[in-house]
Amino acid sequence: MQDVNVKRVVNSILYDQPLGNDNFFDLLNRPLSEFGTDNSSTFIESAHQLSDSYKNGVSLDKSDSDIGACCSMCPFCYQEIIPNYSKSENYISSIWNFPKNKIPELFNENIFSIKDLHNNPKLNPLNPDTKRYKRQSLQIKLSARKNASEWFSDDIFEIMNEWNFPLHFIDFETCTVPLPFHKNEFPYAVIASQYSIHTLFENGDIKHFEWLADKSPIDPTIQFVKELKNILSNDSGTIFMYANHENAVLKSAKQRMLAHKNKFKDEIDFIDSITFTRGEHEPERAMVDMCKFVENNYYHPLTNGSNSLKAVLPAIMSTSKILKHKYSTPLSFGTNLNDYILFKEVNGNVIDPYDILPKLKDLTSQDLDRALFHKDSLKDGSGAMKAFQVLQFSQISETEKKGLRKGLLNYCELDTLAMLMLYEHLMSCLKK
Repeated sequence: MQDVNVKRVVNSILYDQPLGNDNFFDLLNRPLSEFGTDNSSTFIESAHQLSDSYKNGVSLDKSDSDIGACCSMCPFCYQEIIPNYSKSENYISSIWNFPKNKIPELFNENIFSIKDLHNNPKLNPLNPDTKRYKRQSLQIKLSARKNASEWFSDDIFEIMNEWNFPLHFIDFETCTVPLPFHKNEFPYAVIASQYSIHTLFENGDIKHFEWLADKSPIDPTIQFVKELKNILSNDSGTIFMYANHENAVLKSAKQRMLAHKNKFKDEIDFIDSITFTRGEHEPERAMVDMCKFVENNYYHPLTNGSNSLKAVLPAIMSTSKILKHKYSTPLSFGTNLNDYILFKEVNGNVIDPYDILPKLKDLTSQDLDRALFHKDSLKDGSGAMKAFQVLQFSQISETEKKGLRKGLLNYCELDTLAMLMLYEHLMSCLKK
């Protein structure tokens, strides 16, 4: 709910701003009304109902239309609503960027699966005039026909040939909190705490670089930029990120440097040389967004419509001969992952490389894992953010600190290695 958020609460505390309007309090008192139901339970009552519903595996507040309180938002109730529900079926909710508000209407027309939608094109609510339509239509066609072939755009090879060696694959971990950690910081400032870089040279050599902030009362963002610059400013190689996060982080860091622009001139010039703003500032060495590149030029059916790197990596690992050959033996490069075997199969199924990494509970303690994390959540950004907070401000043992740092370094290194793996897979396919 947009009107009920932490920022509004923090501003009301810090700046004596109004906590909310009538709509705010109405949503707070009747949260389930937002899902188009007649459930008028209070916030606390709704929390208990939702908790019991998830715990017991039953849907909540189904109406005569067979669409429950959360059915149009998520697949929780699908198994009760959809006839002959099967986990192996591809349902319309898995279509990339599908308008969720159209799902109840389609359910009422007995359109549940992607195949149903493909067979009833007149009921397709997707807009042909949008940039997403081509990709969405591709997914619908391949899924409905059970076509397991990968798709490549006509000009993907030409685009990749424009990239300059050495290729740098980067990933940042950051922390954004309402109550500042450091002196002279403002609410929701982006704190850059960690990076990983895999660099691929034209002769095939690979190097890995990493940095993780130590415990300090000083915001690590400036030092983060200095360390990053020391590595990436030595050549003119293409720099890759996955989604726009890294671009936004560096632009945010620049804004904090502008107050002392003479002192940080070299760092600001470096940031300007690789960051971009569409239509305003697009330098020659602007970072390449691999996620956007995948959206426009590549599709793997096993991703089930997702462009997330966490979905793309297991998909390509399951079908790529070159990745199987290269990563079935111990890694000969890397920092924390050196000597790891990242391609493993169990009963014919390829294991997600992220599941091969040591579990957080084994690196720290079960108590810390149980208290602060959920299902080894360092593999997503929110888990890494929480881990940084724990390292900076929590009273934990030295063993737990070392284990937590090890976990952060493992996952961040695999994030950039996954980008490198994707590049290797694409090149192997295009050379055939």
